[in-house]
Amino acid sequence: MSPELIEDFATLRNLCEHLHLPVQSGSDSVLTRMRRGYTLADYLDRLHRLRARCPNVALSTDIIVGFPGETDAEFEQTLELLREVEYDDIYSFKTIHRGRRPSPRRYILTMFPIT
Repeated sequence: MSPELIEDFATLRNLCEHLHLPVQSGSDSVLTRMRRGYTLADYLDRLHRLRARCPNVALSTDIIVGFPGETDAEFEQTLELLREVEYDDIYSFKTIHRGRRPSPRRYILTMFPIT
C-alpha cells in the first residue's frame, strides 16, 4: 500500500473508509511457504500507517487455515494477529489437502505445456 493511497484514505471524502487487506497468516514461516513476498512486520507497518492517518477505517482480511505444514504454534501466531488487529470482517478458508494429487496448476501445465 503506497503512501499516496494511505493519504487518499485520509483526505478523500468520497472514498469509502473500508479496505480489504488479505494477510493470509500471522506466521512469517507460513507466509514464506505460501510465497507471499511480505513479512508480518511489513503488513503491520502498512496497517499502522493507514490507521494513523485514517483511524476510523474498517478493515477486512483473508485467513488461510491448515496450510500444509502449519504447526499449532504458527496457527496461534495467526490467532494473536487477529486479537491484535481487531478486524471488522474476516474471511477464513481451510486448505484442501490434495494428498498425492498434483496441484491444478501443475496439471494444467502438464496438459497444456508452454512452448
